[in-house]
Amino acid sequence: MLLMLLLMALSPGRTFPAPAGPLGQKIVVVDPGHGGRDPGAMSGKTYEKDINLLIAVAIKKTLEESGARVVLTREGDYSPGSAGGSVRRDLEKRLEIARRHRADIFLSVHTNSFKGIVDGGPEVFYHPGSERGRLLAECIQKELLSIPGSGNRSVKPGDCLVLADTSIPSALVEVGFMSSSDEKRKLLDRAYQGLLAEKITRGILQYFAKG
Repeated sequence: MLLMLLLMALSPGRTFPAPAGPLGQKIVVVDPGHGGRDPGAMSGKTYEKDINLLIAVAIKKTLEESGARVVLTREGDYSPGSAGGSVRRDLEKRLEIARRHRADIFLSVHTNSFKGIVDGGPEVFYHPGSERGRLLAECIQKELLSIPGSGNRSVKPGDCLVLADTSIPSALVEVGFMSSSDEKRKLLDRAYQGLLAEKITRGILQYFAKG
């Protein structure tokens, strides 16, 4: 019997489950902000909703490579809420997805815009009533600031609906300012999107490492 089991294990083409990875099947819900009839910020023919989705998909890939189970609140250009629903209903639906999947963390991805912006860079928000959310935001922000030329912005409290469920550690990441021509160019670059995803994943790894 032992010989038979050994032969089966060595048989060509036989596959075994891959190691879980450092995130060990943690459930992460990644929310690409806006979508559908809600474009978010706009710069010429560039819409925030499209950048958000591209970066969220890149984050999903890097997280899964680290062993996480990742759920996107949307996988295309649509609203997670009903097509004719309100913005509030759309945001509530995103939180419902996180609750339904029993998310270990919830991450909302956005792109900033401010007329006349000079000092750009990424910044991460957390709900003021969530210490775990603040820790998550700090870990992600630290990694994002390690990107050359990313500025020196710090984490900020944000009492917005998408962060309202404090039972789930949550962070809202503004990956950069599309109102800045230099940052807009970078945000549209696939290699830079991959770099953002890598840094955000490292921040999430640091968060879980801190317990």
